[in-house]
Amino acid sequence: MKMIAAASEGPVPGANLPLMKTDFPEIEAQSIVGLVAPAGVPPAIIARIAADARAVMFDPALAPRLAEVGLEPVVPDPVAFAALIASETERWRRVVRERGLRPV
Repeated sequence: MKMIAAASEGPVPGANLPLMKTDFPEIEAQSIVGLVAPAGVPPAIIARIAADARAVMFDPALAPRLAEVGLEPVVPDPVAFAALIASETERWRRVVRERGLRPV
C-alpha cells in the first residue's frame, strides 16, 4: 500500500505527504483505521473482538502514543462501522468517477 495524501490539517509525523485539508480543500476526508472480519463470523465473536478493540484503544498507556501520530480513538459499534465503510466507499467511488481518476 502506498500513501498518497493525509486527511489531516497538519503534517503526519514521519511522512512527507500532501495534506488534503490544505492542498485539496474541496475534498473533505478523514482517516479510518479499523478491524474487519469475513462475512459469516458469528455475532458473538464480532462483539468480543469489538469489546477487546475498545479496551485497547482506550487504554491510558496507549493514548499518548496515538496522540503522537495524530490519531484519536473512536470505536463505533460494528454495525455503525460497517455503515461508515459502506457510505465512505460510495462517496469516494463518486469522487473517482466524477473526476475521471485512474490508479497510478
